[in-house]
Amino acid sequence: MEDSTFFETIKAHFAEQNFYLTAHARKEAETDTLTIIEIWEALISGEMIEDYPDDPRGHSCFSLDPQKAAEQFIYAAVSKEEKPV
Repeated sequence: MEDSTFFETIKAHFAEQNFYLTAHARKEAETDTLTIIEIWEALISGEMIEDYPDDPRGHSCFSLDPQKAAEQFIYAAVSKEEKPV
């Protein structure tokens, strides 16, 4: 899958609220005092800054919302899975 298409697919899933957070993601968000809404907003308006198409766990990437980076740095790792792990 082309890199930009992959990230657009991820963003579309978030826009449709078709996503889940792993236990690790929830723990990290809690540690950083982030809400699900803040993570959601960062993904919707974010940009892919690193791409890992050959990740052994499946194609994944890091996203950053540049508009909010000055006030709050939200760096999210995302992947497209068919079902929760």
